[in-house]
Amino acid sequence: MAGLACLKIGMQVAGIVLVMAWSDPANAEPSQYVCTAEHAAGLHFDRQAGTWGVKEFGASKYNLRRLTEGDRDKSKSKYWPLLERHPKANWAFFKIGGDQEMPLVACFEDKADKVLSNLFRCEPIVHDARFDKDTRRFEVIVSGGYVDQGFWEQYRRENPGNTVAQDPSRPDDLFIEIGTCSPS
Repeated sequence: MAGLACLKIGMQVAGIVLVMAWSDPANAEPSQYVCTAEHAAGLHFDRQAGTWGVKEFGASKYNLRRLTEGDRDKSKSKYWPLLERHPKANWAFFKIGGDQEMPLVACFEDKADKVLSNLFRCEPIVHDARFDKDTRRFEVIVSGGYVDQGFWEQYRRENPGNTVAQDPSRPDDLFIEIGTCSPS
């Protein structure tokens, strides 16, 4: 009988320890990561030469964080229209530094998918990105500058004097950044 009582007490203690481990913030899943690019390379348009060339870019930092209700609130967030197009998104990449915190990529963490639950499904807002929660590796991809440059050149030829068109001699750079993220 004493052995049964000890077993009951032992099970209760184990249950309490398990509940404490689950509720311990140190063991909780992060709601935010700081992502640092370790390498960044791509293409840049040299305006004087009028050609595209290979370029190594400086490393950037990103905040990958869980979206809040405030991020989607029409009265509080000036970027809610960007997230409105991504109703399933529960995470987003934001560039650290600069004067504005704007979501660049909307991501969805699907915990129900046992095979791919570690990979966030991301959709471009301004950039494209991927993130693996297990390895904490990420990629940010910026594309479109080369194609857009051709579009704006043709648009300006067909619509002379139009001031709305982007200057084709100043296209956006094309690049990819890779690095790792740390919970913060």
